[in-house]
Amino acid sequence: ADLLRYGLLSASEQDRAVTDILQAAKHLSGIINDILDLSKIEANKMELETISTSLFQVLDSIEAIAQGQAKEKGLSFKIDYQFPMPLTIKTDPTRLKQILLNLCNNAAKFTEDGEIKIQVSCLPEQEKMVFAVSDTGIGIRKEKQDKLFHKFVQADESTTRNYGGSGLGLAISKQLAEMLGGTITFNSKLNEGSCFTVSIGAGPINQDSLIYAMDELPEHDKKAGPWSVIDKFCGHVLLAEDNINNQQLISLFLTKANITVDVVDNGNDAIEKALVNHYDVILMDMQMPIMGGIEATEMLRSAGCATPIIALTANATAEIKKQCHAVGFNEFLSKPIEVDVFFDVINQFLKEADIEKERSNHLNDPEFQIILQQFIKELPDTIAKMVQFHQQKNWLELKSLAHQLKGVAGGYGYPEVGVIAGRIQSCLEENEFNDLSGLLDNLQSELIEK
Repeated sequence: ADLLRYGLLSASEQDRAVTDILQAAKHLSGIINDILDLSKIEANKMELETISTSLFQVLDSIEAIAQGQAKEKGLSFKIDYQFPMPLTIKTDPTRLKQILLNLCNNAAKFTEDGEIKIQVSCLPEQEKMVFAVSDTGIGIRKEKQDKLFHKFVQADESTTRNYGGSGLGLAISKQLAEMLGGTITFNSKLNEGSCFTVSIGAGPINQDSLIYAMDELPEHDKKAGPWSVIDKFCGHVLLAEDNINNQQLISLFLTKANITVDVVDNGNDAIEKALVNHYDVILMDMQMPIMGGIEATEMLRSAGCATPIIALTANATAEIKKQCHAVGFNEFLSKPIEVDVFFDVINQFLKEADIEKERSNHLNDPEFQIILQQFIKELPDTIAKMVQFHQQKNWLELKSLAHQLKGVAGGYGYPEVGVIAGRIQSCLEENEFNDLSGLLDNLQSELIEK
C-alpha cells in the first residue's frame, strides 16, 4: 500500500499489489468472523435454535456444496446412509450445516486424490445422530494430533503457508457440536487420510417413524428437481427483476398459479408501480440498474407502502439477509428459484383460489418449453462471452455474466451450470484468478454433456 501510495510501482506491479492487499483483507475478514463465533461461544452468547429439522434436506444442501468443491479438485463425493434413519431430528440446522461444511471444506483442502464421504448413522436409544466425514488426504502426524482442536492451532507450521486458514475452524466446530449435545472425535493416518466423527443430540426418536431405504422418503423429503407440485392461488404480484430469463421463468410460475404479474426491470419503476397500484406481494431483486432493491424498499417503506416485499438474490449470505430485514423486507428467497420454496414463501401473502387444487408438471408445459428452448439456445453464446471476457481479463463483465447465470441456470434444469457460475463469481469477488480457466472448461463440459 505504501508503494502504491508513493507511485513506485509499474502497472503490472500495481495489479499484483492490489490483489495481495485484497487477498489479505479477505483472509483477515475470515479470521475476524471465526473470532466472533468463538467469542460468542466463550461468552455464552451463541444462540441455538433447536427445531424440528428434516435430516435429508439438511444433507442434500450440504451435498450440493461439498460435491461442487470435490468436483473442482477431481475428487468423488458421496453420502452413505446407514439405515434405519429418522425423517426429522431436533437440532439447530444452521449450526449442524456449519460443522459439517467445515469438515467437508477441510477434507477437500487436504485431499488431492480419491474421495470424500459422509457416513450417516442413527443411535435411537441414545437419541443421537452420528456423521463420519472421511477423506483420502494427507492425514495428520501422530505427534500433532493432541492439539488439533486447540484454538489457533493447525497440524504443523507449514499448514497455514500451504493451505491457509486460521486454526479456529475445528475448535469452533467441536464447541458447536458439544452445544448440540455431542462432540467431535477423529482418527488419522499420515498419507492415508482422516475421519472426523460428529455426534449430536437428535431428540426423542420414535422407532415406528424410522425409514429403512431411500424409496421410503415422503415426496417432500426426496431430492426434488426444479419442478414439483404447487397449489393454485390468486393475487397480484409486482416482479422487479432485470434478468430477462428470470423475468420469464418467475412470471410463468406465477401465471400458472393463477396469479397476475407485472414486471419492471429496475427499482425506480418498481417504486412508481407500487405506489400507484395495489399488489399483494412485491418480489424485489437486489442488483438492478438505476436503483437496486435495498434502496427501492427503503423508499417504499418511507413512503408508507405496507405491501409485503420479498427479496430475490443469488447472494444468499447471512449479512445480506440481515440487511434485507433491516430495511423492511418481509421474506427472503435465494436464486436459483426452487418452486416448492418459492410458493411456500409467497403463499403466506396470497389468498388461495376457490378452486380445486391441481398438480402441474411444468417440465412438460408448452409455454415453459418455449422459454426453456430460448435459454438453451442462448447458453452457448453466454458461455462463449464468458470465455472471451476471461481472455480479455474483463473481470467486471465476467462477474456480471456469472452472477446472472448462477441465478437462473438451476431454474431451467441446469443446476451444475449454476454451481460452476457461482464458483466463478466467488473467485472474482475474492480476486482469485488461477481457477477461472478450469472452471470455464468445466462450464463448457457441462454444456457438451447436456
